Amino acid sequence: MTTILQKLEITTQVTFPRLRELRGKYQITYDAMAKAMGANKQQTAIKRMRDGDFTIDEMVALRDFFNAMGETETITSLFFDWLFTNVK
Repeated sequence: MTTILQKLEITTQVTFPRLRELRGKYQITYDAMAKAMGANKQQTAIKRMRDGDFTIDEMVALRDFFNAMGETETITSLFFDWLFTNVK
């Protein structure tokens, strides 16, 4: 049986923390992020909340977007590393 605490832990996991960190660091709006990946704001929100999947083209676009600002991100660091850590 799943406890309420277990349910909360599942729903409170931070999705894509590196994307969120960089968005905050550079004060990037969701609109600007959506434009960088060739999507609209609603599509981007769905993907950030894990109700949809980023395409490889969107991943590459966001990696290039942040790297053009001086970061040295990889697709793995932006989209997959958090799946293997306990970031909350």
